[in-house]
Amino acid sequence: MAFDYVASAAFFGDGKLLIGGGFAQVDGSLCAGVAAVRGYDLDATRPPQFNNIVRASDGTVRLNLSTEPGVPLILQVSSDLVEWVSVTTNYFPAGTVEYLDSQAVSSGQRFYRSFRLPSVPFPNL
Repeated sequence: MAFDYVASAAFFGDGKLLIGGGFAQVDGSLCAGVAAVRGYDLDATRPPQFNNIVRASDGTVRLNLSTEPGVPLILQVSSDLVEWVSVTTNYFPAGTVEYLDSQAVSSGQRFYRSFRLPSVPFPNL
């Protein structure tokens, strides 16, 4: 892939990856900074699911998510639904993970999202 940088990326429901940024071509095809590239098979595993989200009396938030065992997940947090920060990226052999968000104590509104990462690495984007 020949381009300068990718500024944003999002997965479509069918597993394709939409990228946007400062580039003029992808795999030899001309594009004006936006391209859809092959993602991964969404039918291979079930999507991550939030099982429980609880705010404790001390202000911390405990999240419990699940997916198929061994699937790489990323968990992100946002205060405005625009800027997202990754708080953990990992393979979960048991298929479940519990995350304690201690930063929620000093912040107001928090939003969480999680998605699977492809099991096969993407080329350098």
